[in-house]
Amino acid sequence: MTYFRFRYPNRSLISLSAKQKPILDAMQRDIQSKGIKFVPTFCPCESESEVTLSEVDYLGVYLRYVICKKCGLIRANPYMDAESLKIFYEKYYETLYHYGPSTIPLVRDLDSEFEESVKYAKTYIIPFVDLDKSKNILMIGGRCGGRLYPFLENGNKCTVVDFDFASIEYAKRKGLVVFCGDYKEIEFDSPFDLIICDHSLEHFLDIKAELTSLSKLLSSKGRLLFSVPDGSKLHTLHNFADSRMEFRLCHNYLFSKRSFTNLLKNFGFSLLKSSYIAHPMNLVCVFEKNENYESTSNKNNLIDRSAYKEQIKNLIKAELLFGFYQLIQLRRLKEKFGPYLKNNPTIFKLYRELFFKKVNISPPS
Repeated sequence: MTYFRFRYPNRSLISLSAKQKPILDAMQRDIQSKGIKFVPTFCPCESESEVTLSEVDYLGVYLRYVICKKCGLIRANPYMDAESLKIFYEKYYETLYHYGPSTIPLVRDLDSEFEESVKYAKTYIIPFVDLDKSKNILMIGGRCGGRLYPFLENGNKCTVVDFDFASIEYAKRKGLVVFCGDYKEIEFDSPFDLIICDHSLEHFLDIKAELTSLSKLLSSKGRLLFSVPDGSKLHTLHNFADSRMEFRLCHNYLFSKRSFTNLLKNFGFSLLKSSYIAHPMNLVCVFEKNENYESTSNKNNLIDRSAYKEQIKNLIKAELLFGFYQLIQLRRLKEKFGPYLKNNPTIFKLYRELFFKKVNISPPS
């Protein structure tokens, strides 16, 4: 069942709204005319030994994902250069990728977005982090500040950075310290005790440069909280085992817990805790900065062929399950039967035993 990942151009896996269709066409024209350019990328472990996993994203747009045979990290190669990435986020990202499938015109409701983010943070993030009060916290890509706001209520100093001006203005009205732009170009007053990157690390262009920059912003034994899409869980029921649902032009990287931990270890961080929160694709990790770490990374720390083999095995599971769903035409009926399959305890227990037995998954909200 490999055809659906390697045929470009391809159909979108989601229903596009009337507003999304022309935006997608415009982005395709920008790509074809080289207004959006793709350039070669390189693995942090510096290996050039890789296997192609896909050549199309879930909207049918060209995207070649590869997995490194030395360290198991999944990345896009080629990927947009810095100027193209700026165009992509300014013109296309919000409409096409942030809101997902929709049958109505896109209208952003910042109040609802904020309240939902606050609820998520109080339910999952605050108990998971278990942070003392009076800490200095930074959130990168924090949008309107909802996921940071409960930390502010608990007596911490909270700063949010985002490129979206409307989001930043909203967060400012909620009492958060705000900056609009690239965090690397901002002079902060003091180091941070905690930096939160909630589904932002996979968007970064140069992950080695970003991790180096994040480390410099942290205090001694400061912590990083990352939420990232787990590329080793492509076979789960969350996406009906359709791995292409996680292959998105906005994601430069996909991680497994193993490859992710190796990557952070290479930059002087120790894993304190990890969990799969809300759904099995959402890997959340807390890392602590090592006090005696020297800023020279060693690529040999990243080499882990077992991480590569694990990823390939999980992709094969996804292929088999996807073929099963296609055979019984479940994808065509997923709107009707999907919620039942996901919430039925017997079916969920069966798949949990078969495919992610050792994963501790928090209950959905």
